[in-house]
Amino acid sequence: MMLRLLRSELAKLSGSKIAYVICAGPALIALATFSLGLSKRLDLNWGIVMLASFQMWTMFAFPMMIIALTAQLAQIEHRDGGWDALMSLPIERIRIFLAKSGAVFLLSLFAQLIFITLVVAGAWLGSTLIGRSLGSPPWGAMVEALLLVWAAGSAMTVIQMWVAIRSAHVIVPVLVGSGAMMLILGAFLFRRPEGRFNPWGFPTQVVTYTGVHVPWAVWAGLLGGGILLLLMLLDLSRRDWL
Repeated sequence: MMLRLLRSELAKLSGSKIAYVICAGPALIALATFSLGLSKRLDLNWGIVMLASFQMWTMFAFPMMIIALTAQLAQIEHRDGGWDALMSLPIERIRIFLAKSGAVFLLSLFAQLIFITLVVAGAWLGSTLIGRSLGSPPWGAMVEALLLVWAAGSAMTVIQMWVAIRSAHVIVPVLVGSGAMMLILGAFLFRRPEGRFNPWGFPTQVVTYTGVHVPWAVWAGLLGGGILLLLMLLDLSRRDWL
């Protein structure tokens, strides 16, 4: 049953412009790494490529992708009374929202893989055009960093999904996510400690800091996301949709 529901959610999204949402951020960052590769003044290596691309991804592109992805998923049902039809089906409501959650997390993981593939391709192509060899990419370290970023973003993802489903107006989740991102940017710029506890900043902490910050960000994202997901499922399954 759950697999059928999950496939149904992915099929709904496949008919939308979700491919643009998933690929836009990685493509823009790939252009940036392509420009890095073309720079002859920079002693470029894969460490620099990873640091620059992951910071751009976690600070801006990944959160914006989650905002757009969750808003798109919710708006499919908000339009034309989709929630009324969905909630009238003989299926446990908690399964419906669990399937939607699973679709979002799977697509966000797929976006991570697209990101690293395009980033490596951009840096390699730019460097090759000027006759520079970067050597073999550190795929193991990159994949590990991607999985940590994905895990740390769990709490942010659930909050955005909860807000998007709860509100019929697409501007609400956009404002919530954008506002949280601005708070994170201010916290990093002015070195404010409260930025450490903002779920939108957990992915950035994985690639910006070292030591205790990394396990804190990952576990806070995972445990916070798990608790928030349980609360979201209970809230939405008990809501009067009809």
